[in-house]
Amino acid sequence: MFRLEFNIYRSIILDRYSVCITISIEVIIKVILFVTFIFCLSCQFGQESNINTEKLDKFFAVLENKKVVSGSAILVKDGKSIYNKNYNFDKNNKNPIYRIGSVSKIYTATIILKLEEEGKLKLSDKLALYYPKIDKADKITIEDLLRHRSGIPNMTDLADYKEYSQTPQSESQMMERFYRYQLEFMPGEKYEYSNTGYVILSYIAQKAGNDTYANLLTSYIVNPLSLQETFVYDAKSRRSNEVTSYFKRANWEEATNTHQNVPLGAGAIASTPLEVATFLRGLFKEKIINSSSLKKMKEFIGEGEYGLGLMKFPYADKYFFGHTGGVDGYASIAAYNIEDDIAIVSLTNALAFNFNDMSLALLAGFYGDDFDIPVIQESILVKKEILDLYNGTYGSNDFPIKLTFRNEDGVLLGEASSDAQNEIPFEAFSNTIFKFQRAHIKLEFKDNGEILIFTQGEEFTLKKLN
Repeated sequence: MFRLEFNIYRSIILDRYSVCITISIEVIIKVILFVTFIFCLSCQFGQESNINTEKLDKFFAVLENKKVVSGSAILVKDGKSIYNKNYNFDKNNKNPIYRIGSVSKIYTATIILKLEEEGKLKLSDKLALYYPKIDKADKITIEDLLRHRSGIPNMTDLADYKEYSQTPQSESQMMERFYRYQLEFMPGEKYEYSNTGYVILSYIAQKAGNDTYANLLTSYIVNPLSLQETFVYDAKSRRSNEVTSYFKRANWEEATNTHQNVPLGAGAIASTPLEVATFLRGLFKEKIINSSSLKKMKEFIGEGEYGLGLMKFPYADKYFFGHTGGVDGYASIAAYNIEDDIAIVSLTNALAFNFNDMSLALLAGFYGDDFDIPVIQESILVKKEILDLYNGTYGSNDFPIKLTFRNEDGVLLGEASSDAQNEIPFEAFSNTIFKFQRAHIKLEFKDNGEILIFTQGEEFTLKKLN
């Protein structure tokens, strides 16, 4: 997914939490994310029943009143909205438009499959046909790019990403960067998420379709489904109902503004929850691509649980198809269950709460399962001299990476050695306990900052290294 992320620990999949949907093969601490996204259901799976709107309203009222999230969520059953909640900070915006991040990848994969149906490309085409200067381009297929099995490094993980992400970038500028990348593994060998691959797919679509990505989106998806508010966003000119995104530090602050030319088909689409749900249903009802293309899209190969632009989310004995996403301060989840003809879409532009818990509540509300009303603990301010004790790098032989923290204007910022260009702001709940609630991460400092207890599902003891 297109995201600012903090890669901490590979593959914590907690079987003891009963039925889980793992929306990424890595546990990802997201600055959006987004977070490895996990739907966990610890109660018995219930039979379909009338949606529990009263309890869902209470759930979102707590989040809204505590101002820990700004967003919108929808459940669409049989093509009709059965629950639509707008809890955006801007109460005057009745139909907010959000940037949907890597949910855009479903749209890009759909465009590629439409182009194949029209005979303008083949999934078996080699990347060398379009970009022969890419490392081992003669070994990489379009299908490899779609499945994140190309071996091309993920641009958002690299140190220079932040330097250019907010400025206009041409295809030639982006490709010159990609030409310098060396493959991390041989094409087809394994799964490794790569936004780079989907940017390249955008360019391939433009060449094969002889049009811009934005126009291809309109021709193949927007017009057939009569969508009105689905488009490639413009970083310099928002529509009147298009919302700004925010990050939580001591207070809510406006987030970075990634230029749309950077992610393009990897994460540059904006839409509303209803229109994303309409797209998902239209896709699986074969209103855009044919049954043969849809079958390819839903085929999952090897590890990674990734199809052609699709993730697969098991919920008890059911499966949802969709994607998670995030860009800047936006976070998103869009998923569809074919048998029940139900779409769940949750889009946010400010998030200081666990996104997984929100999505779980929506599904539990629909299926008649129990879920908890959240209790939001108030954060506190910690004195500078105490925060300064925690400045430094922490590590352990049992923990795969190093974590570095620093005090900036009264906020504890943390970063991982695997993702050094992105910092996470941690909220303080005592002089020694800090949390990043979007990913259920808890830090507890001991011995004046010499010891750190890191908890995210599992607990690790780290020592200060410097």
